[in-house]
Amino acid sequence: MPALLKMLTPKTQSTRNALPQLALILFLCLCSFIFLLKSPMHFWLDSDAGTDQSVFQTVALMMQKGYMPYLDSFDHKGPLIYLINYWGMMINKRHGIWIIEFIAIWITYAAIYKIARLYCSKVFSCILVLTSAMLLADYFKHGNLTEEYAMPFIGVSLYIFLDFLISQKTNAFRLFLCGFGFGAVMMLRPNMISVWFVFCTAVLTDCLRRRLFLDLLIYLRFFLAGACIITIPIIIWLAHRHALSAFIEQYFLFNFLYSSTGMGASLSTKLVCVLTFLNPFVYSSQLLTITAIISCVFLCLKRERFLYGVYAMYLLITLLLMCMSGYPFNHYGMILVPAIVFPMASFYQFMLSRRRYAFCMLCIFLLGGITLPSWFSSLKDMPGIYKARNEEHHSDIVLSVCQIIAETSSPEDCISVFGNWDIIYVLSDRRHATKYSYQFPIGQVSPAIMESYYSELAEELPMLIILQSERSDPRMDSFIKAHGYEEIWREEISDPSQIPARVLKRAGI
Repeated sequence: MPALLKMLTPKTQSTRNALPQLALILFLCLCSFIFLLKSPMHFWLDSDAGTDQSVFQTVALMMQKGYMPYLDSFDHKGPLIYLINYWGMMINKRHGIWIIEFIAIWITYAAIYKIARLYCSKVFSCILVLTSAMLLADYFKHGNLTEEYAMPFIGVSLYIFLDFLISQKTNAFRLFLCGFGFGAVMMLRPNMISVWFVFCTAVLTDCLRRRLFLDLLIYLRFFLAGACIITIPIIIWLAHRHALSAFIEQYFLFNFLYSSTGMGASLSTKLVCVLTFLNPFVYSSQLLTITAIISCVFLCLKRERFLYGVYAMYLLITLLLMCMSGYPFNHYGMILVPAIVFPMASFYQFMLSRRRYAFCMLCIFLLGGITLPSWFSSLKDMPGIYKARNEEHHSDIVLSVCQIIAETSSPEDCISVFGNWDIIYVLSDRRHATKYSYQFPIGQVSPAIMESYYSELAEELPMLIILQSERSDPRMDSFIKAHGYEEIWREEISDPSQIPARVLKRAGI
């Protein structure tokens, strides 16, 4: 990690700056550690992961057992998210993913600091790191999501683009790193590539305007080299394991279907989604996004129109791409976290250059006053979290279901969970029957998936079928009766109108 700061810094650091740099590294490490107490995979917590996070871990679990994503385990995110979970689980089955999360958050904070330092002092840059974390806290949603792993690539590339447009600083490594980030995010989820779409266009325009045709070819060569170094091995791996066509079908075709059908399909719904991410009554921290947009517009009128016009376009396209599906899921907003810093840092520097010292002190006071209480609250919670580190943090129902699975099946058996409850596979260490570890909402987006699920289920007849609470389907009831599954456990609930979770075992086994 210290090497990253050195590589991103164009000038050579002297020995006398080693101590402040070490202090900065430790500060970013402390911020990352405290923030990631929000992750259920923190080694002091080890609690239930969220729905999407459990899906990614389930695919990684299947990979550990020799299966392939897409081909043997359906999901519609990019292959890099499954590889990250696979590598994390190889480091440590329970907490290895948290280590990768820590690295991702640390690099994100480091990139935010470097972006702020383009115009601001070290102290104010640190304040902006703490401030950006407030927005991240509202969007984090337990972490281990594609947006979390995209943030460091977005942040580093954004710094490289900005440093080029401001002071024309670049080199082969930076270009390679920028291309690598583009390739990595394409392998996570393609609607997060706004920084490359906008700023590559801006660099192209700038080079053509200054007639730097040869330089442009050199930039393109190293950028493409970086993009290819990560994407080509993944494509070859998928093709070699016969999963490439399934990857194309699920990652591109299904996602297109997902974003063009259902409640999020209409233009008005997408507009509502954009406004949701700008509504401070949803999350008060979204005032930071509004502030960044207003700062961009103001600076575009007052100083470098090209730079701030491009940046305003970047913020707009980021919001539009986030809302392509029409679903205002809060974790989509994580890619805004590195984006809000530069306009605020620029506006602060602009006011400082006009000797508006009172206004600048007010900015520091407001940002510090808003930010520090949140961080102090997290620090206050740390002793209690540490004290409870050896306690069980998984929910009772998940533990009960996993205990039943352990008692009534062997590690070689397959099971099927009906619903979207993939944490059961992860904690029970069981592979899933059929290609579909979950059926909702994908079965509603594409009814053919439900047909395929029941067809494969009839062929494989798993040892156990687990029905998630509040999930029911007459066809599943008929399947259970037709194939002789018997209920061996039922969730205890007091409300008879609710549908309990159940575990069923194939009769005669």
